[in-house]
Amino acid sequence: MPTWSRAVLDRPHDGLLTFGWKQWIAFVGLLGGVLIVVYVAVPDNPIRVWYWLNVVGPKQEARYGFKVRLGENQHYCMEVSQVESGGAFDLAGVKEGWAISEQSCLGFHVSELFFSELRGAKGQSTLRLVFLLGGCAGLYEKTSEHRQVRVVAPKGAA
Repeated sequence: MPTWSRAVLDRPHDGLLTFGWKQWIAFVGLLGGVLIVVYVAVPDNPIRVWYWLNVVGPKQEARYGFKVRLGENQHYCMEVSQVESGGAFDLAGVKEGWAISEQSCLGFHVSELFFSELRGAKGQSTLRLVFLLGGCAGLYEKTSEHRQVRVVAPKGAA
């Protein structure tokens, strides 16, 4: 048996895998690549939803004068939780408790559809937004009324 192989076999092992720094870099890169593929391939994933609700959402909520929350039992439904007096949503007649009625055949979350529409509006342009008056609880009720509302985008940065 060659001497180099005996040295490798006689070396103590702390665990199943012992990585050097190059292997750790490769492992982290591979893991990051898998996360990017999942992010792109699955549009309704929690990372993407978190981004739209916590990074993009607050800017648009402040711009239009409202707050939203996810539905209690339906993570894919958002409803208006607060309307600020004098804000764009208040002037358009939007009420607290209305659910945002946005749907995607590609599986995008309602937060991405809704906030991207608000963010893309230039100052003084009119948006046509559809709300479900029964809130998230009335999502599957056939008696729930939908209402289309015209919201004028405020001036300022999107």
